[in-house]
Amino acid sequence: MLKKYSLLIVFILIVFFLLFTVSFQKEPKVFVKNKTEKNTENLFFKKQIIKYPVTGGVVNTTLGEENKTIIPVGIAADSSEINFGRTAVTTVVKKVLSLKNRESVPVKFHLRAYGNISRFMNFEKDFVLNANETKNIEVKFNATQTGNYTGEFDITVLVPKHPILTVLLPLV
Repeated sequence: MLKKYSLLIVFILIVFFLLFTVSFQKEPKVFVKNKTEKNTENLFFKKQIIKYPVTGGVVNTTLGEENKTIIPVGIAADSSEINFGRTAVTTVVKKVLSLKNRESVPVKFHLRAYGNISRFMNFEKDFVLNANETKNIEVKFNATQTGNYTGEFDITVLVPKHPILTVLLPLV
């Protein structure tokens, strides 16, 4: 019985230690202007952070017979930024990101959006991909107010340095 409790306590301590060694992303004070990548590591994980500038413009379009004005809207396609282009109020614009785990072990993905655009973005935030697995993530932009919105979209990938740590990926 004492041995079970000792193992449980050791496991809990390891989990807390791992949680504290993985630094969590804070909202940046200045957003990136271009795609950037940063690689770091600690005793347990290799971490890659890919940062994209993200923008979207929203206009009010109340067109009818009496109003023949055409407002150009469009979506921009670029791999160095996430640009939702110019769209109408409450129009959902979707970008699809194809994320692949190129490692030989499972990895954890953390996706985060920052800035005044973040409240209008919807996407899956945390997930684990097995070795060589690919997942398409829909990033949706649905602004309910007119304006120009900017921010940053970060993809953080945690790669365990030891195979035994893969069981803890859902917790970090």
